[in-house]
Amino acid sequence: MSNLDGVHLSVRSSLPEMQLLGCIASSEISAQGFAVVLGSLAKRQQVVGYTLGLAKRGHPEIVSVGGEEDDVFGLLTALQD
Repeated sequence: MSNLDGVHLSVRSSLPEMQLLGCIASSEISAQGFAVVLGSLAKRQQVVGYTLGLAKRGHPEIVSVGGEEDDVFGLLTALQD
């Protein structure tokens, strides 16, 4: 794949958001063995992140609350090993 630094990509879908999230997570699990889902409430900057797919590998799923998105993503990605 080419380097896409500096390129903004957008996918528009008629699927409901949760169904679209499920499709993306399923693809990530198929490719990587796990997915990381991040979210936050509009009124709070606190990020909640959790893994999906680790249970299929016999491991518990992991949840992290607090921190910046990049930090939570990095933590969950590192811990999944």
